[in-house]
Amino acid sequence: MSEERPFARGAVRLALLVALLSPHTSTAEETDVDRARTLAQDAADSLDAGDFAAALDRAKQAEALYHAPTHILLIAQALEGQGHLAEAADTYERLIAEPLPTKGSTVFRKAQDEGASRLKALVAKIPSLLLKVSGPKPGSAIATVDGQPFAGFETARRFDPGDHALRVEAEGFTPEQRTVTLPPRGGVVAVEVILRPVGDPPDVPPPPPTPPDTSAKPGSPFAAPAIVTLSVGVVGLAVGGVTGGLFLSQLSDLKDRCPSDRCPREEQPNIDEAATMGNVSTVAFAVGGAATATGVVLLGVWLGGAGTGETSTRPKGEGVTVVPLIAPGWVGVGGRF
Repeated sequence: MSEERPFARGAVRLALLVALLSPHTSTAEETDVDRARTLAQDAADSLDAGDFAAALDRAKQAEALYHAPTHILLIAQALEGQGHLAEAADTYERLIAEPLPTKGSTVFRKAQDEGASRLKALVAKIPSLLLKVSGPKPGSAIATVDGQPFAGFETARRFDPGDHALRVEAEGFTPEQRTVTLPPRGGVVAVEVILRPVGDPPDVPPPPPTPPDTSAKPGSPFAAPAIVTLSVGVVGLAVGGVTGGLFLSQLSDLKDRCPSDRCPREEQPNIDEAATMGNVSTVAFAVGGAATATGVVLLGVWLGGAGTGETSTRPKGEGVTVVPLIAPGWVGVGGRF
């Protein structure tokens, strides 16, 4: 507070001057004025030394003995030095709003001007708390901040920056307690408190969704082959069905055009095309059937064994072997497990 010290001393000197100019009616009053003068000087010296607790104590004693705006200014400066910014701002405002007496008005006006200047700079550092309470009837809730009553809901009140203990209660409702942290700057921090009737269960957040099972199944060595082989099998069976239908249709037409199974020479291209369709259908059915059977086996191994956490008892180097078997007139699979 180096920039404040010259004014602190000047304020005390002015206060002493005003005290000397004030009418004295008794020896006791003169004694109080003398004591106030000494205490105010001590308060100014303590402000210069940075001993704000001593300055506040001396200034309050001086004010109790003899009221003067200069004493209020000393009190506000000491509160500000201690970090009690909200109380210091209230004290500066009280100083500014005080009516000035006729005698000493110039001195006191200078004290008010200094208070107004300091208040303007201080307000930018002081946050305000706005409390909103829902649940009970308006006016039935009681709130405290740091154990002190909080009066006037829906109205912002200044508090020092930092953590503050907030408690809100109302008859028939479960009290709410929380810590409110106010920033070291001006502005309003709005806090909404919802009180619940006694006996109401607290809100329980829903459980987090169960993550999908990502154990060994997606990474199983049988997953991709099973899907691919089944896909090939489905396609093969579909192709076999289509070409087989065309083959039967063409065969029926040839029988109509070839009585007694004897066809004229000009039907040879149709005969060849029908034979081709028959061969394609046979091969497609064979491949599709074998692929489907193989895919079903791989799918069973994947779903039944992978990701179960069981340890295989096969000798190292052995595994599952599946081989499609195709022969004239039939299809199938063979393997070792």
